[in-house]
Amino acid sequence: MLSIITSKLLFIMIIVNLLSSVTLSFKLNLRKLSCNRLSFVMSTNGPIFQQAPIVKTAQDATNLKVFDIKVTDEIKDLYTTPGQYVQIKIGDNKPGFYAIASPPDGRDIFTFLIKETDNNKWLTSLSEGLNVDISTPQGKGFQ
Repeated sequence: MLSIITSKLLFIMIIVNLLSSVTLSFKLNLRKLSCNRLSFVMSTNGPIFQQAPIVKTAQDATNLKVFDIKVTDEIKDLYTTPGQYVQIKIGDNKPGFYAIASPPDGRDIFTFLIKETDNNKWLTSLSEGLNVDISTPQGKGFQ
């Protein structure tokens, strides 16, 4: 009897362990009046990143750069409130957190105004045409 209980507990522990590492999927209804739905995958390990090209860079002021990054529809549609931010990284490097400077008006270009520091030279030194990894918009924005 004890052997059966032990084997059942072991089985349950294995299932719980497997489920804790499973990637979750869910659908969001982005437009109440339309049938358009967005499939979005969310990992239990943090945000999902998608590659996005830098389409414009400019020096705005001393130590201040403007970046325009073309984002996917999935990312664009989740930007709903001014003050939201994204994470940007390259490859497996640690991401930085950057506020979106452009308004949430449905455009697929996000503008960022970034102060150049020693910690973000990996980003501020990039040129047009290169890809970065960008997360979906996060935060509640300005309330």
